[in-house]
Amino acid sequence: MKKKLIFFISSIFFAFFASFPVSAESAISEDLPKDYKFSLANAVEAFINCDSAIVGAVIFLIVLILLIVFRKKLAEKLEGSSSGSMLGVFMALFSFCGIFCLVLALMTDGKSWSGMMHIDNSGEYIFTQFSDYIGNMRRTSMGEFSKSASRFSPFALIVYLALAQFVPSGLVNSDLSLTYIVMMRNQSVMLLYLFLVLFTAVSVYKMNRTVLGKNGLVLKNDIVAIMAVFSYPVIYCIELGNLTGFSFALALFFVLFANSEKRALRETALVLLGVSAAITPYTLIFALLLFFDESSRKRQITDAVKTAVYFSVLFFIPAVFTGFGNAFTYVKTLVSIPSDVYASGNTSIANLLIFFGIKNQFILYIITALTDAMALLCLIFLKSKRLKATAAVYIILNIFGVNEPQVYMFILIPLMMLFSEKTHTAKDWLYLLSFSLLVLPIPTWYFFEERNFTYFLNAFGLDYTPAANGLFALAAVQLMLIIMCSQLVTQMKNRKQSINQTALK
Repeated sequence: MKKKLIFFISSIFFAFFASFPVSAESAISEDLPKDYKFSLANAVEAFINCDSAIVGAVIFLIVLILLIVFRKKLAEKLEGSSSGSMLGVFMALFSFCGIFCLVLALMTDGKSWSGMMHIDNSGEYIFTQFSDYIGNMRRTSMGEFSKSASRFSPFALIVYLALAQFVPSGLVNSDLSLTYIVMMRNQSVMLLYLFLVLFTAVSVYKMNRTVLGKNGLVLKNDIVAIMAVFSYPVIYCIELGNLTGFSFALALFFVLFANSEKRALRETALVLLGVSAAITPYTLIFALLLFFDESSRKRQITDAVKTAVYFSVLFFIPAVFTGFGNAFTYVKTLVSIPSDVYASGNTSIANLLIFFGIKNQFILYIITALTDAMALLCLIFLKSKRLKATAAVYIILNIFGVNEPQVYMFILIPLMMLFSEKTHTAKDWLYLLSFSLLVLPIPTWYFFEERNFTYFLNAFGLDYTPAANGLFALAAVQLMLIIMCSQLVTQMKNRKQSINQTALK
């Protein structure tokens, strides 16, 4: 059954991805018509002229029909499946996607990889590689904190400022392009970057491997933990020189040890979540997990207060040096929802609505609040710690201001917790699908028909081509919420039936 299942799912993904690069010719003119306007007719025209889109849609419909017809038999087969089966399927999918990405990169002289990572297929240097690392060292050294304030917390800016102290001051100058080129050629700069990469890779591997240790599958656990390091969001983070990888590892440590009976481990977990939240404040949502362990209410409240204090100190003291106005700018960016632009890589439901042309800001805020409330209910009432962590990650990915692909790596927390379980239900496989779409290195299939695909997106008012991972992630995150809510409804029904049966007795 295990081998058949791996073969079946791998075949579906192979057919799905292989269907896209079927044409290297463009059926639509490179230049858009001057009188081009949004309309369903324009979208349909672009779709019909895109061979890849049609083939992909047909395969998707066939697979969907097969799943609907055989859903009961498939559910019976998947119910009670082993952890080894799930790990095997994930390894097969990840390997296929990774190999396909490398093949496409070789076929396109690296342009497909550039497009997958940074929405660019020119093959030229576009100042995105190392941009967080080099750009922030440059800006913080010059005291220009405001230029990074919308994307980085005061604590993160101070870290980049500390790194900049090891760089020769002569490298920091006002010529942006020259600074990037010269700094990239400097051995001190790149040696520091190497340490940053190694620390990110080791911390991500070690923490994921720690979670996986419960299922006893040593070799598969090692391979999956290594795959996590090479997952799309982690590679994206490393390529930018971003600090989200550290924040992830610290948050995962908290999830694992916040409820430990060993006081030293528990206190360390609280401090590390404070550090994680100081880098990326949205990880403070994991502190809610403190209230669902078996400890006393007094200890739960005390631990939550301690975490809040650690976070406040580490967030606001650096703001003394970077400017409280810049700290306010960062927080404002996180909670605001600009309705005039689609943000590639953003997984919030507001961004999904913007993608389909719904740009009323009141509607965006209301639907975002409703979906967050649904996720919060799942976090409170679902019994499994893994499901509570899934709900917490959903809330993070549903924040409009959290709009960059490296944040997808937080889905590795519930994913690794899923792999650590020895047996699985049929719904767990749906979680695997949802989680995998966020971490797999999905090939940039639209590269071969870029103009057609861009034309199609323009029908929705989008003026550039988003990376494939971003498109899949939009659907994957909302699929995650649907699965959680259905599981919550099932749990409530079962509880009601149990109460009724008890009353009858």
